[in-house]
Amino acid sequence: MFLSGHWRESPDCAIDSTGFKITIRGDYLGSKWKKPRKGWSKLHAVISINDVSMMSFSITDEHVHNAKVGKELLKSLKERIRRIFADKHYDSRAIYNTFGENTIIPPRKNASSKSRGSPSRAKIVKQIRKRSEKEWRESVDYGKRWNVEIYFSGLKRTMGEVIKVIRPDYIAQEIALKVQYYNMLREVTYAC
Repeated sequence: MFLSGHWRESPDCAIDSTGFKITIRGDYLGSKWKKPRKGWSKLHAVISINDVSMMSFSITDEHVHNAKVGKELLKSLKERIRRIFADKHYDSRAIYNTFGENTIIPPRKNASSKSRGSPSRAKIVKQIRKRSEKEWRESVDYGKRWNVEIYFSGLKRTMGEVIKVIRPDYIAQEIALKVQYYNMLREVTYAC
């Protein structure tokens, strides 16, 4: 889902996902009654680092890979984002090729320094091997990525991380409502 925003210029953004528990039944009851837990739903979000506001989000089950959803979310925002920050779960050629030099994603440890379809990814791998990952993170200001974690923390503390509905088609609606209400609450709070 795309959220309308009030950005004057293209912001730096961070993308990540977080889980919402589908059941309030704990591990103890699950093991006691030999019933498997129902799992969780994932909220994938693109957050503007400048003002820690949500630009776009998608809701999936726990089996969908982050990079697959991230590619679709970022494709719709390509013209509005200056740089994208993400963790290693979003290490994919498609995302690197979409943003090129403006992709700030540490590659996996076994990443090749050969291009293989993504010159910008290969360049980052070479930079990390030349120096260290720690130095690379400092040089690109990778700590900005934590703004998405700050957003998720506030969302879960304010709106809760447990989904109360049972029907699968209502689960996504409840998560979307939590996001919308949290965004409205943030706007009212910062407007004062």
